[in-house]
Amino acid sequence: MIDTLGKNLTVVMQGPADAETAGIIKTYRKKFPNSEIILSTWEGINQHSPEIDKIIANKDPGNLISKKDPLINCNINRQIVSSKAGVNAASRDYILKVRSDIAAKNSSIIKKYNQYDDGGGRILIGNSSAKNPDGLYKAYFHFSDWYMLSNKKNIIDLFEIPLMQQDDMDVSNETENIKYYTLMSVPKQKYSAETYIWKHYIEKRYGVKIEYEFDVNKKIISAQEQMLKKNLIIINNKDSGLQIQKSIYKNLDSKLYFEYTFQDWKVINGININEPYMIYKIKFFIKNLKGLIFLIRCFIKKL
Repeated sequence: MIDTLGKNLTVVMQGPADAETAGIIKTYRKKFPNSEIILSTWEGINQHSPEIDKIIANKDPGNLISKKDPLINCNINRQIVSSKAGVNAASRDYILKVRSDIAAKNSSIIKKYNQYDDGGGRILIGNSSAKNPDGLYKAYFHFSDWYMLSNKKNIIDLFEIPLMQQDDMDVSNETENIKYYTLMSVPKQKYSAETYIWKHYIEKRYGVKIEYEFDVNKKIISAQEQMLKKNLIIINNKDSGLQIQKSIYKNLDSKLYFEYTFQDWKVINGININEPYMIYKIKFFIKNLKGLIFLIRCFIKKL
């Protein structure tokens, strides 16, 4: 169990640091006063705060740019380098790994973890970009990477992965299910940042490989189900007590048409959702209908 004041918790803030970062760091010190706080950022960034216990200055690995489409680029290696360095420097039993632009509003995330972790060391994540393939977005292993909370071993293992290579950027036009890239209005990138991180973790846990973003077979479906039932807790972002500061994500929760909800996760795990199952299914249908309308609008804009 995680102490709500952070006595056995390390907060790892990962990513770039700017004028607003010091204020964000203070929110974690205020909400988790006894925690260890680590900022893992880049060489040359001058960020000092009495609230920080450790600052790690990493060499920037740069981003990857698609050979087929120069407009497609990916910062995943920056996330891997800064996250790995930060979590490996943690000294507490539990780690909350967050983006450096996410502030703490309250300690709800700790309370949720303590309530729903069944002793097996689940990883708690939010539902931003946690795609639910039972709906329209048929991507497996596409779980959120905004923040993760779990025991130290799990979080370190999650980021003990190789850097993405150029070959992992571009997907062949002959790839099976290539149509989904167009249908979902997403770049033809072999792996999204989220899928690239989680696919390695799942491969280590279940021995199942995914060859590209929309790859699917019985083993992949089974591994997804096992992750949800044994390894993850998925909560709604608005209930996490954490808030991303970038204005482009304003009103994000109303636009999560293809993501899991906390209700979805509870249903999968046989936990009472306090509403009739038929009402739950109707809400699921309406959410996907809104998603379909969103995709149609995206398609029309491209015409």
